Amino acid sequence: MSDGFIHFFTDTSGYTNAYLASGKKKTENTNGKKIFIENIRLNNVKFVCENKRSDKKFELQFAKMDADISKQNDFLWKIKMDEKCLVKGLGFNLAKGSFVNDQIIEAIWNIHLNTKNISFSFDKTTANFNGHPFVLNGAFFLKDSSHFFLNVSTVQLPYQQAVQLVPQNIQQTLGLFKLSQPLDVSGSIKGPMEAGTTPLVNVFWSVKGSDIVTNAASLKNCSFNGIYTNRAQKNLPITDENSEVLLRNFSGYLGEINLTGKNILVTDLTNSILQFDLSSDCNFAQLDSTLSLNSVRFVNGKVHVELSYNGPLVDDISLLNKLNLKLTLHDGIVKYVPHDLTFNNCNGNVQFANNIVQSGNIQCDLKKNHFQVNITGNGLSKLSDSIAGKADIFCSVSSASLNLSDFKNIFSSTKKITAGKQNAENLAGAASQIDNILENGNLFLMMSVDKIFLDRFEANNVKAKLIFRQNDWQIENASLQHGGGNLNISARIFDSNTDYHKVEANLSIQKADIKKKFFTHLTISGKQESPIKTFVES
Repeated sequence: MSDGFIHFFTDTSGYTNAYLASGKKKTENTNGKKIFIENIRLNNVKFVCENKRSDKKFELQFAKMDADISKQNDFLWKIKMDEKCLVKGLGFNLAKGSFVNDQIIEAIWNIHLNTKNISFSFDKTTANFNGHPFVLNGAFFLKDSSHFFLNVSTVQLPYQQAVQLVPQNIQQTLGLFKLSQPLDVSGSIKGPMEAGTTPLVNVFWSVKGSDIVTNAASLKNCSFNGIYTNRAQKNLPITDENSEVLLRNFSGYLGEINLTGKNILVTDLTNSILQFDLSSDCNFAQLDSTLSLNSVRFVNGKVHVELSYNGPLVDDISLLNKLNLKLTLHDGIVKYVPHDLTFNNCNGNVQFANNIVQSGNIQCDLKKNHFQVNITGNGLSKLSDSIAGKADIFCSVSSASLNLSDFKNIFSSTKKITAGKQNAENLAGAASQIDNILENGNLFLMMSVDKIFLDRFEANNVKAKLIFRQNDWQIENASLQHGGGNLNISARIFDSNTDYHKVEANLSIQKADIKKKFFTHLTISGKQESPIKTFVES
């Protein structure tokens, strides 16, 4: 047959033309011998078998096919078939899409046809799919409770070609990722062929040293084993909702950080949910390179990183806003760039989770000052370049003693920060958000210090609440003991320019020796005035 079209169908009413393939009564020639066809050749022949009642369709276009047929016994036939065929799709349930879409298959098949139980099968056969070799074996049983099975395996399969072999609904999930290295794959498809049924699909694969690219982030040099099944829960039916993709024994690099984890899981391919827990032990240089923050530099030390997520699988940067990130710092040196402050001996943990930042008793030093810090923050995702200051960070600081002269940079104008180099793999979107929080968010600082020093000034039992809003800040309910009495302060300081600040302050002094309060002279209009006189006149 050349340039032909073979179409077996069952329509929605149940009518079928399959009887045409069964033949009529046995035909004999004039010599009384049975007619036996030994060879069939097809050139440019389209073959379609579909059942609209069961929503199945198999469509093939034979460029060439040469089949030699030999009879083994009364009901067993052997067919050796050499073919080059374009498979448009194998649809076992068209609502879910088709397998093996637009693949040119070249192979020599040894098919066993059983006319007694109406089945055909083939042993392991090497077939080229779009030029790539696969090994397949399978069987189809068409009589009574019709069913089938098909096993397939291959090595070094390009990821994009692997995606094209599965139905469109699975392609949508797998298409969210791009892999630079090929996979070794094996899988099976089996199940009934009745109307409204979906076959069971299990696929296993492994990949080594591959880059994984998504719109949210990129990972390098990744190795893992993968499993796909459309029946994750054995007691539930085969559906997309009961499907999952599982990556096991994952290892890969996020920037300079080597992340490892036992499982990365995607469930419910209708509304896909992504779950993972990854961790790493790295140094501050690797962390600094990966995060690429402009406002904070991780100079030296070690850090344990825990990265987790449990939420919708989305193909954009918003996924990073829902990450849970925990950093456990060990003997670190951290520089806060906007106010040029370097903190040493940093130990403790910081966690970003569910739009909140928290820290657990961070210990650190600034010059000779040692203090403990606890941090909580909320509304982190509200901050944007156009609407600044909506994120709130609450910072509680306690210390036995502080020399305020070492912190004078806090009250200076914020340094202009030059944006660093950012790209997909170093989490540019998340880093930009953290930088915005640190530079533009509202910082509420609660201080509790046993003793403070500022030049010759000393005070005890200092408690204060300070609010920083970009370059302006205010003091609320600050109290301290000095000169035998108590001093309470509330104030607002406005940054006029780099050299001057406007101050509005209210002071309340009780039972204090005023001479001890003001022990230095103030320079007013170029003249040194008596501090007591200045205080009384003001």
